[in-house]
Amino acid sequence: MSTVNKSVDKDRYYKKTRFALYLSNVIKEPLFCMYNITPFILRTQFVASSFILAVLTSLRPGFTFVAYFWGNSAKGGSKNLRRSILLSSFLSCILFLFIPFFNSMWLVIISSAFYMIFHRASIPAWMETLKLNIEKEKRAKLFANASSLAFFIGVLLSFKFSPLLKNNAELYKYFYFFSGLIGLLNLWVLAKVPINAKVEYVKPTPFSFKEKVVDPLKESYNLLKTRKDFLRFHIGYTFAGAGILLIHPILPIYFSNLNINLAQLTTALLVFKSLGSIVSSPIWGRALAKKSIMKLSFHMCVIVTLSFMILFFTKFHIYFLYLSFFLYGISIAGSHVLWSLSGPVFSKKDSSLHYSSLNFFILSLRGIVAPFLGSLLTVILSPSWVIAIGAFSCMYGGLIMLLYKEKQEVLAT
Repeated sequence: MSTVNKSVDKDRYYKKTRFALYLSNVIKEPLFCMYNITPFILRTQFVASSFILAVLTSLRPGFTFVAYFWGNSAKGGSKNLRRSILLSSFLSCILFLFIPFFNSMWLVIISSAFYMIFHRASIPAWMETLKLNIEKEKRAKLFANASSLAFFIGVLLSFKFSPLLKNNAELYKYFYFFSGLIGLLNLWVLAKVPINAKVEYVKPTPFSFKEKVVDPLKESYNLLKTRKDFLRFHIGYTFAGAGILLIHPILPIYFSNLNINLAQLTTALLVFKSLGSIVSSPIWGRALAKKSIMKLSFHMCVIVTLSFMILFFTKFHIYFLYLSFFLYGISIAGSHVLWSLSGPVFSKKDSSLHYSSLNFFILSLRGIVAPFLGSLLTVILSPSWVIAIGAFSCMYGGLIMLLYKEKQEVLAT
């Protein structure tokens, strides 16, 4: 193939993938918004206990080990990548269509858990698709800009969600339904994306426990053993992520004690958090193209720690709640860009599938423990103390990554 033809093909892959990335993010955002306010819906509509909220919080990351094995099963050419993306996208949305017909707290919890499990299960194959179709120099910036667009859509939706929920909280059922229905349109968008893989299809072998379960775990162990930088990245993210998961299940109770209503929380989550993400996502994307992922992760941990500490001032004025969530949105945008693209960053010229899949396996381990620990600590300590402990864990995780990077720079000199 001539150089001109290769350039034309590369441009075609880039343009179609860029279009799909932007449109897909827009289509998925309504359901993502509803997912974000699920804990507060459970607290206000079903008076969910701290244990129930801990169950919800742990189900999200705790079962993302599915994404680990799901991502590894996507190996074997473009058809397997596409099948993995489409099937997980379908499963992430379908259960929300049943919520208006059953007044069940557990259906909301299970639907939300399915959403996050299979939303994340699609990420390894989707990140590998972006890596195959988009050049490294353009990838982070494009991903961050698409994320900003999604966050902007979230802000627009909040202006509809907040007043409607304030007037009739029961409307949440129909918001879930229509958000899930819109989310299913994403299947059409993703099915149109060409994948620039060297191999189109490798016929899957019959199921083998050793091949599907044992071998990926061995590969993960060897990967962390040989790649000390990737190991340190995960140690830092484990402390930071555990701190966040420690805090999440007690936030609805903390806000309930302060008499903050669902409309105010929706405004904080969908407006101010989204604004923080919109403003910062392009900055994180540009920074990742130039700076160390370790140093950027440290900055992200500093911001999320600060956002949690500001929550203590919410009892004095509601504006502190909005400021806290604005900063939290900045940190979440950073985490979204850095964590999602860590597979392609660390894998370099190798396939990123195993790196990205391993992210989810480690996430599931901390997700099983941290939320229940937070719920238990709430029984022993006040919610304020749990927030302080979680914030300290976030800061400690950031320092682990920063100190490793500085040590490597000293050794290099």
